[in-house]
Amino acid sequence: MKTRILSILATAALVASCSNNEVPETDGMVRFASGVADIQTRVGGADGNQWQGNEAIGIYMVEHGQTLSATSIKENADNVKYTTTSTGAKATFTSTTPIYYPVNGPLVDFAAYHPYNASVSGYVYPINLATQTDQSAIDLMIASANNSGAGYSKTNLDPVNLKFYHQLVKLVFNVTAG
Repeated sequence: MKTRILSILATAALVASCSNNEVPETDGMVRFASGVADIQTRVGGADGNQWQGNEAIGIYMVEHGQTLSATSIKENADNVKYTTTSTGAKATFTSTTPIYYPVNGPLVDFAAYHPYNASVSGYVYPINLATQTDQSAIDLMIASANNSGAGYSKTNLDPVNLKFYHQLVKLVFNVTAG
């Protein structure tokens, strides 16, 4: 009889704790989605503004309102590699070592770049344009997100939207005689 009463009480407690009015809890993992700015061009896709899939970006999580530096990095989120399998104008990114929001920490912002480079040091991206056969590999873009000035915290349930802007231009000269 005691076992039956305990089972009923446990079931009642479980049902009572699952109210539809509650805000869903987050596991604290940051999720990212991105696009490329409309007026910019991109190597992939018919319109030049498409993610091609299997592309990687580097992401930094910094204290809200701070510039990217060794002292502003939060939760060791320093040049974390995220990859997309998406193709198209918008993409979602995942990582084998995902970034998590600070548990009781300050609000945070994000900075990102494409294409990912593991040898980024001192927040300086090394650019070598000697070989240009793979345009996507040298299509340097940057993005930042600060939640419209409000910063992000673990209560944020939506993916952080990264809008990438090109840092280099592509010029093609067609020279003809005469």
